Amino acid sequence: MRCLDSERRELLVTTLGDGNVVRVAVSGDYGSMWKPLYKGPWQFIPVLVDANMWILGFESGITRGGLAIYNTEVDKWSFVFLKANGYRYAQFTSITKFDNYYIGCLGYPTAIVASKDVLHWYLLYLDETSTSYNHFVNASIWRDSVTATNGKEIDYPRL
Repeated sequence: MRCLDSERRELLVTTLGDGNVVRVAVSGDYGSMWKPLYKGPWQFIPVLVDANMWILGFESGITRGGLAIYNTEVDKWSFVFLKANGYRYAQFTSITKFDNYYIGCLGYPTAIVASKDVLHWYLLYLDETSTSYNHFVNASIWRDSVTATNGKEIDYPRL
């Protein structure tokens, strides 16, 4: 993902998965050299850059799930943990922003959640039959609408 750092330089940001101690790295030279930004147990898949706040969704199955938030202005990490009642953990597949709302898609459980502040999340959709990670949960913004997919058909009342 391309973004700007606190000095307004263009950066590439990448997340790294299984087998890596470094979980997030940045490059200021279009990928020739990479600098570790976060080393730790949790891994992330989605990255949303919102001004000086970089929001990374947990994909890691070793914790309850949630978000890592990196503030580029003060070079500080903070973490938000979701309470996925009845589920071992909550793993993100995507995060986007629509107007003043953050929309998060979870691969496990298959769910779509929303937040105004990234601290408090509200359930918009839950597939209670999901038993494993669903790679197909995603949300896209187009004009004044949010379109979400879950990889299968949803029953809805016909008018």
